[in-house]
Amino acid sequence: MMKADFIRTAVSALLTLCCSVVQAQSFFDGAVDSASKEVMKKAESDIEKYRKGDFTIRFVNKQGKELKNADAVIELFQHQCSFGTNMIGLSKMSDDSKVKQEALKTIPDIFNTVIVTDYWDRNSLGKPGAFESAKQDYDWAVRNGLRMRFHAILYNVPSWIPTDKTLTAKDYWDIIEFRIKDVAANFNGKIPEYDVINEMFTRKSYSSRIRDVNSNFPDFTDPAVAKRIFDLARKHLSDAKLVCLEARPTTVNSREFVQFVRYCKALCDVGGNFDYVGHQAHFFTGGQPFQEGNWLGKDRFTMSGINKALDLLATVGKPVVLTEFSGPSRDNKANQEEQNALWTMSDKENSAWQINFYKLAFSKPYIRELTRWYHVDNLGGRGEDAGIIDTKGNKKQVYYDLKKLIKEDWHTKVNGKTNTLGEITFRGFYGEYTINIKGYKPVKATLYDDNKNVVVVTVESVAP
Repeated sequence: MMKADFIRTAVSALLTLCCSVVQAQSFFDGAVDSASKEVMKKAESDIEKYRKGDFTIRFVNKQGKELKNADAVIELFQHQCSFGTNMIGLSKMSDDSKVKQEALKTIPDIFNTVIVTDYWDRNSLGKPGAFESAKQDYDWAVRNGLRMRFHAILYNVPSWIPTDKTLTAKDYWDIIEFRIKDVAANFNGKIPEYDVINEMFTRKSYSSRIRDVNSNFPDFTDPAVAKRIFDLARKHLSDAKLVCLEARPTTVNSREFVQFVRYCKALCDVGGNFDYVGHQAHFFTGGQPFQEGNWLGKDRFTMSGINKALDLLATVGKPVVLTEFSGPSRDNKANQEEQNALWTMSDKENSAWQINFYKLAFSKPYIRELTRWYHVDNLGGRGEDAGIIDTKGNKKQVYYDLKKLIKEDWHTKVNGKTNTLGEITFRGFYGEYTINIKGYKPVKATLYDDNKNVVVVTVESVAP
């Protein structure tokens, strides 16, 4: 009897162990395969290598005298790298909407950048109120001390492209320049970064319909046309960062993704005056569960597969901006019954996957920003599950995990005492810092990756 009990106990323990192993293996965060584990291991070390620096700050008073033996608290308040989210659709919600209130509250909890969105409709050409919602978003961002990027100046959709057969090529180029001038008149010097051409390949079929009627409309997929557009953008937005942006699957197995990389290189070859390669990294269900990949390969949703694609973007030779990231999500434009059947990720898995993506992107020194397209599920596009809050205004797991990652794990706070030269030396993340020294007014210091020398900070004493 004791022997039988022992066997039953042993079998039960073995089954429990097997179940736990299966359960552990089934949890999908994009890095369960051996290749992705190595990629993420390297990502952790590369974050330390590329996103942090050794700083020396020398504190002096207004007379230029060093502050010796002074106690200072130096704390990061904003990364050099832009971590952003989208405000699309929020301005149209009522102020008493729980979703709007929660969205506006949670944005500054995590992010330092927001997208100000305006899609041009020719019916509003040059009319008052054309940028009304964009200006509302701009004003809110200013009040909350957030950086901004503009989306988008030109977009291959019929809503702004006249199809009049009598229009000449010059007429179309005049319309293009008018749009650029209109954006510049409203936001030049206020917003530092612009998506100049958006989805020239993804929406080519739309512009082709226009070209079928009037072939004088310029083909945005021609690098020579893109060069001319960027020359006009540089003329009217001389100090801004200009982005060439496309939406293609983030995998080297995508011919369209590779095509865009070649396009950017061709644009460089003809002297295209753009600053950043822009990429939309959207991850929607497609034919099978995320764990199994899709028609573009088994590594479509693994960090090792994504890693190869990001590195291919870098071969253009310009900084990369991830302008429209969305994590694993159902596609609300696809068959919902099929989408629901394929949706196998839990909220915790989805969050863990996204955290790995953030770590991987942050580990790449050529990536300047990572901006989400969805802040709220289903708001602004196809991402049914892509927000950090749901359609009822409830925070999802990714809100908590992302806040911890950016605001706590990737954070620097130093409590130090200046030496006889008035200096404090420390290692920290690149970014903007607040500094508090007892008896002096708080100050800020910018410690970016181009800082090579001692940073001198002048502090002003508090009046007795």
